[in-house]
Amino acid sequence: MRILIDITHPAYLHFYRHVITKLSKAGHVLCITGRDKDILRNLALEYKIDMKFFGAFPESLLGKIALLLKRKIWLYHIVREFKPDVMTACAGPFIALLGKLMNVPTVVFYDTENDSLSNMLTYPFATRICVPDCYLSKPVEREVRYAGYHSLAYLHRDLFSADSKVREELGVRPDEKYSIVRFVKWGAGHDWGYHGLTAAQKRQVIQTLLKYGKVFVTDESGLVDGIRQYKFPLPYFRVHDAIAFASLVFGESSTMCSEAAVLGVPSVFVYPRIKRGYTKEQSEKWEIVHWYTLDELTKAVVCAEEILKAKDVIHWKGIGEKIQKESINGTNFICAQIVEAHDDI
Repeated sequence: MRILIDITHPAYLHFYRHVITKLSKAGHVLCITGRDKDILRNLALEYKIDMKFFGAFPESLLGKIALLLKRKIWLYHIVREFKPDVMTACAGPFIALLGKLMNVPTVVFYDTENDSLSNMLTYPFATRICVPDCYLSKPVEREVRYAGYHSLAYLHRDLFSADSKVREELGVRPDEKYSIVRFVKWGAGHDWGYHGLTAAQKRQVIQTLLKYGKVFVTDESGLVDGIRQYKFPLPYFRVHDAIAFASLVFGESSTMCSEAAVLGVPSVFVYPRIKRGYTKEQSEKWEIVHWYTLDELTKAVVCAEEILKAKDVIHWKGIGEKIQKESINGTNFICAQIVEAHDDI
């Protein structure tokens, strides 16, 4: 089969990385397209994945609309040349309508219910829509649900084994606690109308966490004064190894908090009053993600301190093991859906 995979975010490269390897080994011919988003190009180089790039990441609504149109035209020419049997993407706004018009099956994977614009541009046209069981929206036609989370496409125990050398590389002793902090840019479609922590609040959080061990920060919007010295010092592809041995993840990224959960690491997630199915389940069922709104920042910091004071590593790792046991290997599921979708049209 000839398969086009459109990757528009660094997290989606993690999602498809093992899929690309497995499909290639099975003899399928792949065309990987990407968008110049953050570190996506660098990750592709690190993982030795050949990608064709078009389109950056405009923050204005008009810029996003213009990119949508221009990138669809660019993809149209690639599809005409490559002639895929199936196309797939996370979210999928660039491929769904194109696939419908060009009679190419499209398999879309997503987990973000509040990304209304993307879902509106995708779901009516995609031939197969794959979402986790915990997805909060009502089932739609052509929907496939599965047990697990996006992060288990690359952090499932069959696929990922954390490298303990990361402690030494971070300068952390074997018995020393440390925290990973993640701030986001708030420029994605599902973030419109919302904002994150202020620079002062970021500094407050980090100063508190430093009482209990080292802190390593990644910030999509750029590190502000008073925080730069705590920048995560390793190449970004090493962040999952770092999360696996951390005592806490704190921040505004639902993706990173979910990654921490499946690795058995507790997190404090600060986000507006919108819950996503996966963080809701990891918060209410598994009690490993601790969710607070911006107005509850003081409570969030207190929760983080309580986690860091306790000696509950075995407890949290046990929850991670249970999550893994009750979930499927995401890569196997993704590959099966892509191959089966060839007969959808």
